[in-house]
Amino acid sequence: MTEQPDSHPSFLRWSPYACTITVFVIPLLFLLNTYDSFDLPKLTLAYLTVLVVLGLWGWDYFSGGLVPMKKSPLDSAIAAFLFIAFCSTRQSLDRSQSWAGAYRLYIFGFFPMVAFASLYWMTAQAASKKMITLVSWAMIVSGGMVGLYALLQFSGHELFENMPEVIRGRPWSSLGNSIFTGAVCMMSAAVGIAVLIRPARFTRASFAALVGVFLSLVGMGLSLSRSSWLGLVAAMVVMGSSLFRTSRRRIIGLVISISLLFILGLLSSSPMRRRAQDLFSLEDTSNNARVEGWKGGLNAWRARPWLGSGPDTFFEAFRPFRSRQYVRVTGGHFTQADAHNDFIQVLATLGLAGFICFAWGMWMVFRMLSEIIRSSEKRDALYYEKLGLAAALIALLVQDQFNFSSVSTCVWASVAMGLLAGTRTPENPTGHPPRHSLAAVKWVWAIMILGAMVVAVRPLCGDMVYQSARVEAARLQWFRALELNRSASRWCPWIETYQTETANRCRDLAQLASEGPLRQALWNEAWTLSSDITRRHPANPDSWNNLGVVAMWLTQLNAQNKMEDARAAFEKAVRLDPYFVDAWANLAKWEHLSGHPDQEEVLWRKVLDLEPSHPMARQVLHVHE
Repeated sequence: MTEQPDSHPSFLRWSPYACTITVFVIPLLFLLNTYDSFDLPKLTLAYLTVLVVLGLWGWDYFSGGLVPMKKSPLDSAIAAFLFIAFCSTRQSLDRSQSWAGAYRLYIFGFFPMVAFASLYWMTAQAASKKMITLVSWAMIVSGGMVGLYALLQFSGHELFENMPEVIRGRPWSSLGNSIFTGAVCMMSAAVGIAVLIRPARFTRASFAALVGVFLSLVGMGLSLSRSSWLGLVAAMVVMGSSLFRTSRRRIIGLVISISLLFILGLLSSSPMRRRAQDLFSLEDTSNNARVEGWKGGLNAWRARPWLGSGPDTFFEAFRPFRSRQYVRVTGGHFTQADAHNDFIQVLATLGLAGFICFAWGMWMVFRMLSEIIRSSEKRDALYYEKLGLAAALIALLVQDQFNFSSVSTCVWASVAMGLLAGTRTPENPTGHPPRHSLAAVKWVWAIMILGAMVVAVRPLCGDMVYQSARVEAARLQWFRALELNRSASRWCPWIETYQTETANRCRDLAQLASEGPLRQALWNEAWTLSSDITRRHPANPDSWNNLGVVAMWLTQLNAQNKMEDARAAFEKAVRLDPYFVDAWANLAKWEHLSGHPDQEEVLWRKVLDLEPSHPMARQVLHVHE
């Protein structure tokens, strides 16, 4: 297999390094001076990488040279999927959220999906032997470092003073979520094991791979993420199905030994042993909630069968379909923003049209991976690196049917698929040279790319400002915090969290202010912002409940009669979520203020039925232990 010609140094020379650096850095990147310390910095890096690589490709194109234009097996499926996602976004429950992605999740937003698809396509254009090796080792080393950090957290040796405290002993390393940690370590271990089992003498590189695999397995085990354990089993089966066709007993023995070591590690730790024992038990709380979540996701799809509720709107689409069993298992104050199953997620948010395109793409991926696994080509180092990438993709697909993916694993999957698809095409693809008269356009292109980079960084800047507002509020600098909240809302007006915090800050300061223009202005701002939130996010019951609270406070504390507005807002909230405990409680308070004790009692009994431990309902109804 020959390397690409050196006629396009900008794209073919630098894009492999840009992608490799991103693969290595993205799981390790976090910024503790932002509120979204983990996923938003990673998404920003993904955007910037796409723009850099796209800029290099466009610079070559508009300079009048030949550019690589490889066709890959996924091009048509991805194009169709993005078209359906665009159509779904146009009729979404929450357009602003569908474009950018749900705050602190992002994966199924339209722009993030375009970024991951672009990264796949650009990687396929630049794919080479050298790039496969570079990316494989970047995954091994990065995953090992994630596992090492998880081990340090688990043992109480946190590296960063401001890192949020690990909950229930499940370390999240540099990912911010133990499930994400398990998934990254799972993919890293799969690639590392493939490198270890290649028929070669044990070298320093083999030792480095062994250390990386060991640390990745440690991180995956400590994460207690059972979906990643199942994913690794699937990866081992994939590699075993390929290697059992050979007569190398040493290779097979090594695979089995690694598997047994991991199993023994699970059994030696009581938390891991308990998690393993409850793997398929419906008595387990998380399993029960997951099944009820799947049912709710299917009901959300039935409500909007063709184009779904819109990309990344599962949180809002799911709320009307939370079952009583789901609320009993998780509590009335908990809901989920992802279906914990990619196929149900796509069905609910992109409808049947999106599901067909997604299934088409998955089928093409399976065909591509099966060709690699069953390949009769020379079993050299490159084959085992490709086998490791294929096994990692299979592992992620299994993991994503029980949990949700992250920016890191989506970037890894995009690059891995691009490498595997790009090396299946002819090495001398036909280029399309433009007329030399277009060469001046490259400067316009460069300016556009730089402008897009500024836009890509904007959400990160807004989040830094928002975190600064939280810091100032903790210092009791209320007006300084309010100014920063306003600034964050201007940076990213589509993020409901920023606007809600600004409205609540205005409401709180209005209570403290003395009578006068300032107090009136703060009350008016709180009402205007709360109303704007419901306009931007009309399917979010939390937004309507917050609007009702502001209306009640305006009535009680500012002599503005907004009782009917409050009632309408609370009723809208409970229509959007019939198990919304806080909204039902607020309706009961409304009836109390309106002098309707009989109806108030009915509503408090409703609250107590939904949440038997609700303190105010128990107090009002004189319920004692």
